[in-house]
Amino acid sequence: VNQKDEYGFTPLHLAALDGLSHCVETLIYHGADVTTKSKKGNSALNVITRKTPASMAMITQKLDAAITLHHMHDSTNREVELELDFRNILQHCHPREISYLNTFVDEGQKEILLHPLCSAFLYIKWEKIRKYYIARLVFCFMCVLFLTLFVLTALAHNCYNNDMIDLTKNETELCQKQSILGELLRKNPFVIGMQWWFLAAITIFEIFRKVYGIAGYSTVKQYLA
Repeated sequence: VNQKDEYGFTPLHLAALDGLSHCVETLIYHGADVTTKSKKGNSALNVITRKTPASMAMITQKLDAAITLHHMHDSTNREVELELDFRNILQHCHPREISYLNTFVDEGQKEILLHPLCSAFLYIKWEKIRKYYIARLVFCFMCVLFLTLFVLTALAHNCYNNDMIDLTKNETELCQKQSILGELLRKNPFVIGMQWWFLAAITIFEIFRKVYGIAGYSTVKQYLA
């Protein structure tokens, strides 16, 4: 059901373009990928929302069907087991686990994220990546902090060396202002060298991280998009 023609259209694209709601719903029921895109970048979901919006209910029904309750066989035990099947979300998620849900966001269908299955998936996903997200925030904070200190240290050294000729008007005004930080930076010339090496290490690490990130995508164009 996800076979593409020479233009990148799937049966779901064609059925939606012709306004065949019943065919669209049948294809979705049998596993058609609503997030697949044509060669021009038009997703099947985009065509469905424009041509057969009523068919969106089938997507919700499939998500509903992925949530099941199992009652205990013991009549005295009132506990139930809730089973969540994430295959509907994960089977069409290349190259990232949230690619499927991202398509709904891109097409203005953010309300799909409120579905219990999607909410549970995002919660579990966040629990797994939260520590990496926080670590990345700390890393970015350190990068900005040391870059700022490097600029201030360079300016402090220029002021200390009385290199006023090469300074701009704004820099000259800054040099005329006395501050505790400026005095500290002037008295510790080794600081600027330490900051430079730290910034160089951060830059090299970031380059390797970006290059490694490309490996998760089929093409460089897809990564940049």
